[in-house]
Amino acid sequence: MNIGILGCGRIARTMAAVAAKTPGVNAYAAASRSPEKARAFAAENGLDVSYGSYEELLRDRNVDLVYIATPHSRHAADVMLCADYGKPVLCEKPFALNASQARKALCYAEEKGVFVTEAIWPRYMPHAELLRSFAAKGEIGTITSAASSMAMSITENPRLLDLSLGGGALLDVGIYALTFLSMVLGDDVADVSARGVLTEDGVDLEDYITLGFGNGRVGSAYTAITNASSRSSILRGTEGYATIESTAAFGGMKIYDAGGQLVRQVESPNRFSGYAYELMACARVLEEGGTECPEIPHSKTITMMELMDRIRDILGVRYPSAGE
Repeated sequence: MNIGILGCGRIARTMAAVAAKTPGVNAYAAASRSPEKARAFAAENGLDVSYGSYEELLRDRNVDLVYIATPHSRHAADVMLCADYGKPVLCEKPFALNASQARKALCYAEEKGVFVTEAIWPRYMPHAELLRSFAAKGEIGTITSAASSMAMSITENPRLLDLSLGGGALLDVGIYALTFLSMVLGDDVADVSARGVLTEDGVDLEDYITLGFGNGRVGSAYTAITNASSRSSILRGTEGYATIESTAAFGGMKIYDAGGQLVRQVESPNRFSGYAYELMACARVLEEGGTECPEIPHSKTITMMELMDRIRDILGVRYPSAGE
């Protein structure tokens, strides 16, 4: 499966490196609006071809899957551009700036009959099913609440402080904490409360989020781009609790009884990078002729975008480039 990469930034470099090591996958081509940047990227990352425009890459019949690594503000438009050329798409998270953009892009791709999926690690990795089954089987009694943390000190990246590019903590790293809560508590979010630390330009640097679910459960998420955290999560039940190392990549889980005694440990079932699992899932579905991944169907992408819209509305974060 030949991968064509739109955008030549940091995350594109990571994907190129992972694709080169993933069975059945070839890091084939890269495109940038700058021919010089595309050529340099291809040379540095061992790609076969470079293009000075996205359209040139999309006309290449050897490209089997396009990975969109452009800024958040371009995601929806780039998905539709790929659909115009009939190219299957793996779009980096967040899928769009808001739910309206996501619906428009997904509906457009569906009308064209083009495969599209969102690249959000935890949905594709083996630990996703492990967490869902653990939360359901009652080993720590009835699950009552969960908390998730995803914070990194990464403001040296100017994109993260640029509102026009969808900068801020929520869309960039907060989505991981919210995805964890979705996997273990579901998506029946009845109530949302949030507080944030915003710049003068309205970029969210730090967010404290509480979700009330229709079944009475409560989830909390902390995210930031100005400071570090353990990036861990916890599941609480009536008969014990479980701590999860690494919210996004699942480094393992420790299970405790109600008295705080360690009952057992669960090693991570993940054997590859999250990017590799995304690529392997795409290859499988494309071979089967599908247009969306069961790990994250289009409806799930929209549900998450709707939730983040609700949170941003409370925080007062608006993206002018999305017409907000």
